Amino acid sequence: MKYLHCILSLVFVSFVLFTSAGRAETLFDSFDVDPQNNGWTRAGSGSSNFTWLDDLVVDAEGDEYVSGGYLRADLYREPTTERLSYALSQSYSMQQEFWMEFDMSTRVHYQYERGFVGLFSSETDNAANVLAAKVFRQQTQSNVSPKAARFNSYDSTGANVYVETGYVFDKLVPVRIKLHYYIDENENGIGEVEIWHLNDVGESDDVKLVSASDILFVNGSGKTASYNCFGIGNLIGSSSSYWQAIWLDNMYVSTEKSCDDYFAGLGQERPEPAFGTYSADLTPPSPDPLVWSSVPAAISPTKITMAVGPASDENGVMYYFENIDIPSHNSDWQESTEWTDSGLDDNTTYSYRVKARDLSANRNETGWSSIEQATTPVETDVSSPEPDPMLWVSEPEVFGYKNVTMTAAVAVDAEGNGPVEYYFANLTEPGRDSGWLISNEFTDEGLDYAASYSYAVKARDVSANYNETAWSQTVTVTTDNEPPITVFERKSLMWHANKLDMDCPMNIYYKQTNTGGAEKPVIVYVMNHGFPRIGQEPDESILSDMIDDEYIVITVDFNNNVNAVSPFFDNDLHDILKAVYGSGFASLLLDVNLLPSSKYECYFIPAGCRIERNLVYFELDKHGSFGTKERVMSTYNSYVVPNFGVDPVTDPDDMVNPDGSPIDYKLRMDVIYPSQASRDLPLMFWNCTSPDRKQMSTTSNYRPHFGGLVMRGYAIALIDHCYNPLARNDSYGYFSSYTLEDWNGLKSETAAMRFIRMNAENWNIDSARIGGAGHSKGTYTLTRLADPAHESPDAEEYYSFSGFPEGTPEAQPWQGYSSQITCSHQSAGNGTRRTSLVTGDNVPTLIACGKYDEYNQWLVFPVLVGTYEGLDVNHQAFWMVDRGHELPYGYNAERGFDMYDMWHDFFDAYMKPAAPPKVVYINPLDGKAEVGSLAGFTSSIPDPAELPSDVFDYVSPRDPITVSFMPAVDAASVINGGIEVLRAADAQPVAGTWQGIRGNSTFIFTPDMHLQENTSYKIIVTSDVMSEDGVNLGQTRESVFTTGYLFDTDDLIDFGSFWLNTVDEGQQWDFDSNFFIDFFDFAELAKLWMTEF
Repeated sequence: MKYLHCILSLVFVSFVLFTSAGRAETLFDSFDVDPQNNGWTRAGSGSSNFTWLDDLVVDAEGDEYVSGGYLRADLYREPTTERLSYALSQSYSMQQEFWMEFDMSTRVHYQYERGFVGLFSSETDNAANVLAAKVFRQQTQSNVSPKAARFNSYDSTGANVYVETGYVFDKLVPVRIKLHYYIDENENGIGEVEIWHLNDVGESDDVKLVSASDILFVNGSGKTASYNCFGIGNLIGSSSSYWQAIWLDNMYVSTEKSCDDYFAGLGQERPEPAFGTYSADLTPPSPDPLVWSSVPAAISPTKITMAVGPASDENGVMYYFENIDIPSHNSDWQESTEWTDSGLDDNTTYSYRVKARDLSANRNETGWSSIEQATTPVETDVSSPEPDPMLWVSEPEVFGYKNVTMTAAVAVDAEGNGPVEYYFANLTEPGRDSGWLISNEFTDEGLDYAASYSYAVKARDVSANYNETAWSQTVTVTTDNEPPITVFERKSLMWHANKLDMDCPMNIYYKQTNTGGAEKPVIVYVMNHGFPRIGQEPDESILSDMIDDEYIVITVDFNNNVNAVSPFFDNDLHDILKAVYGSGFASLLLDVNLLPSSKYECYFIPAGCRIERNLVYFELDKHGSFGTKERVMSTYNSYVVPNFGVDPVTDPDDMVNPDGSPIDYKLRMDVIYPSQASRDLPLMFWNCTSPDRKQMSTTSNYRPHFGGLVMRGYAIALIDHCYNPLARNDSYGYFSSYTLEDWNGLKSETAAMRFIRMNAENWNIDSARIGGAGHSKGTYTLTRLADPAHESPDAEEYYSFSGFPEGTPEAQPWQGYSSQITCSHQSAGNGTRRTSLVTGDNVPTLIACGKYDEYNQWLVFPVLVGTYEGLDVNHQAFWMVDRGHELPYGYNAERGFDMYDMWHDFFDAYMKPAAPPKVVYINPLDGKAEVGSLAGFTSSIPDPAELPSDVFDYVSPRDPITVSFMPAVDAASVINGGIEVLRAADAQPVAGTWQGIRGNSTFIFTPDMHLQENTSYKIIVTSDVMSEDGVNLGQTRESVFTTGYLFDTDDLIDFGSFWLNTVDEGQQWDFDSNFFIDFFDFAELAKLWMTEF
């Protein structure tokens, strides 16, 4: 069935000039009825036409259409606005995230675009306030530039920016357009566009034809836009001589999620467009009808089992078993050919039949099989499950103030009439009983404060007699007293943590009944998670202070779940962040009129910890290099004056913010630390990249890393980037000359470290264990700190201001404290580009880069890795072949580990010295085949086709047998037998030599003789390996690999000659189709030569 969905839910919406409570919404219309009779409105009366049709039966090739309603839009470029649109519930600004999708088939093409599909403003024409796909330029002989597929933005002035894919549309071919607009970490508006070819219904998955992404709105540019309707509109112009005609269906817009995610959440398949066509499968599976392979037969007084012979169909098969006597027992469609009907009566005859259907769009069904009967025997089981009476494994106990959780012993039925069911009784309020459950765990939620409740539990089997045990011992518990902060409670709910698959009590507090339309920072206070509590100050005093400071405080209680530890439950933390902002979840706050900070000032704090914010650690006008204020003035006159209409200045002190206030030169940090701590914690700092400090970035970025760290025994600091103060959001917003770090980054970053150490005792921080992470803008200063020589009097800033004296107006702050760090993470920024800053003395460092980094960092990453390798620096390198400009997460197939987990393990290794060493990877990976037998050589980096063409100028494409550790390990413990290399068949040791590299964090093995061909070998990393501090390996590791072929000298000479004689034949040997002959092609040709030449 085709339909209109319009889903409205509460969410906060941030505007450029003001903030207003609004409603998140999702609109989907499959045009089952004429849209103009279903809430859509026509504007204009020119040449363009919007016609609803329901006339499709068979296409020109004789294929059957899906059929149903669709929209034909005939679009003319003319001076009047023509538009068919659906009014949204409110106006949205360019700060709002959107997903827009629709299915389309072009019917009449003209070489120049004629209109848009997307968002508009009813207050303006189609030449301003537009965020839409442009419909759709065609490549012709006279116009060879294929500008068909664009995602356009027109601001309120009509200025136009677009994302262009270069894809050329095929006439009459159905496609799906997917547009996604969001705000990135720099507050820029990013547009993403994808175009998918829609295959025939029932065929293989649709094919993505093209995708592109770019900036549509630049933060701080002074541009604004607003939208309040979704639809189709013409392109404004002077000529209406030519037109385009398109068919449209399944139009979708949402502020919450993509269309695929929307229908997945409904448990439904996404509808196909009316102009989609069916594949020609009209044949049911075979055999038809089905044949029983095992006729129904009773296996107990309550169960009858059966099986049917498998059916075959090119589109796959599902089966449906019918209990003719009790239709409510039918199986539903299932993939298995076997089925057991349970919950039957004893001594009763039941009749069954079965049919099958294929998985094509037509769902072709077979006929019914023969009807077969089976009779259940008389029930003889009169014994109850054991233990009897029931016992408690975990007696009822209170958590989250007024919830009681309990666990019964696992009961066993000797006669095998399982599964056993459990009944938990609230003897005080019987209406709260559990009912019969399969689970032996139960939580009674939402009880009264300071009230006593008594519980007992019993079990039963599922025999026809349902034999019950006696009740367990009765246990009485008393819920907690109402906490003092309850008077500020605005909402109470149970939050479902998806990764942990548990319900957690959640309470939301605010000092007033609402925020009065003002935005407020948010604290998510995480209680009873799985990591030991460090801060011993009671929750009540901490929470009272947070509420008094006008935070929106959200408490979430994980009931001491041992799995509620980072990194395992970090995705649940990120889900809470999304729910705070109503992104992908219903907003937690809007229904109680609480507005969270649109700057994503949302802090995740473990119980027992506090936060101090906006701590000034550096003042650029006082501690920055001479010339800093003049540099700011130069950007004021070159950028602010022409873009914001202010007067130029000749004195830096005459500069003002848009509201007339003085320019703020202060750099600040936020710190989360344990209060009344049981021990000092290491501290990790994050060099923030956006103008506002964020612990976990935004909802559209997956960066819960520092939310995880603070949950696993770290204090954290969030440190300002050394921004040009004009580029901050509270000044003129982000622009290209945003930074002052090249002239002041070393000074400001070292001041931050000294400031932290000065306060270490107050914050219960281990001042000997401070590490940092820098990404993008945050890498340069991390690269400087990673070199211990940064404290040398000879250390200089990257640039100096010409014409100004050396030094600073005032002495550097917080003197007398060290600025050294223990370890670092660096990725995708100026620090990782400037490889000359890397030294052989650098602290242990994790470097990372994504192949799809939009700032071309992937091209320089091999140079960075090669620099670290050449200097023998202790490091780990993450080549992220499926990531862009992001922090590490996801699976690293080349090394065989989860990068998000390993990122956290890296810091544990160097920041928690008592932690045992860990194996990062073994090369070759376990199960690897065709390993080179010279020294166990296998690939050390991703597929060469994934890398820049000059990668091998900087790094080796292959490694010998290698074992890498975190932290560095004692070389003697490795050399003296800590790692064994054995022939797998007979455990015969392989003689050879281990050599430590990368500061003894990695060891390579050179066998005394070549490994045998086509032979399996085992690498065993034993617990005898120990760290340099004498801590033994925490977990042993093994890897079994199999060698391939070995070249002898004559073979090598022969193949070398063959290679030289054939390489010039070019693309014949370009096995990976990357248009040059590389190492991959060399290896493939070698295998071919060994077997065929």
